[in-house]
Amino acid sequence: MLEPERQTQIDAEDINRLALFHRIFAYLAGVGSLCGLPHFLFGFWFMVSPSQLQSDDMPPFFFGAIFMLAGGAVIALAITLCILNFKTEDALKHRRNLTLIQVTAALNCLAQPLGLALGIYTFILTSRPTIRDQFSRAISN
Repeated sequence: MLEPERQTQIDAEDINRLALFHRIFAYLAGVGSLCGLPHFLFGFWFMVSPSQLQSDDMPPFFFGAIFMLAGGAVIALAITLCILNFKTEDALKHRRNLTLIQVTAALNCLAQPLGLALGIYTFILTSRPTIRDQFSRAISN
């Protein structure tokens, strides 16, 4: 077992590193939200394009709506992950809201492979008793 001062220093370094990882993943999720944009725009174009309306063999109207829905869902989920990771970074820096941190870690696990690694690292780090004590002290202050 390490001295309490040294353990506190190691925990602070680990939490700061974890906050940085959440910030980087938030940026990646923000950029990743752009992957849904072509699907959304293609679906919108397919629904309102006058050249498509003149065709006799036009696919059903809902085909474009499905593309818009899929693209919109990807955008919404990625933006949500982005916002959650930014809020988690702030919560880590201020040693508060452990529940938000763990919920974000669970959602990050769905974004494989980087999100899975970040989520597992977050769960491992926040399960340390010394780190949990820091969060409980921040709540009591």
